[in-house]
Amino acid sequence: MSTNYYIATPGKPDEDGLHVGLLAGGLFRLRAHPAQGLVSFDAWHEHLKQNAAQLVDEYGHPILLEQFLSCVVRKRDEAMKAPRRGEYHNAPLLADGQTHIPGKRYRDAQGFLFNDYEFS
Repeated sequence: MSTNYYIATPGKPDEDGLHVGLLAGGLFRLRAHPAQGLVSFDAWHEHLKQNAAQLVDEYGHPILLEQFLSCVVRKRDEAMKAPRRGEYHNAPLLADGQTHIPGKRYRDAQGFLFNDYEFS
């Protein structure tokens, strides 16, 4: 089972809003949005603090920021401890000075998994 997370668009409850990420298969994949500077966990964390009241799952249920961030961090920690195989460890870690990898999957400097393309 998988669940997408969004920042809801005010006044448009039937629209998905800004895609934050996807929890599936034991991994949390954050969605990179380079035009908004959302290419790292720190950038998302700051953005979410400002928009926490609008964080929802794909079913429109409100999500508490603390619960969401705890889940994202826990899933990153679990992936880092897992045997070095699979989607998480195959995603390249950003090089010094690199902000994201256009059109690809990557791990930011803190090890959070990102997709720089739309997915669901």
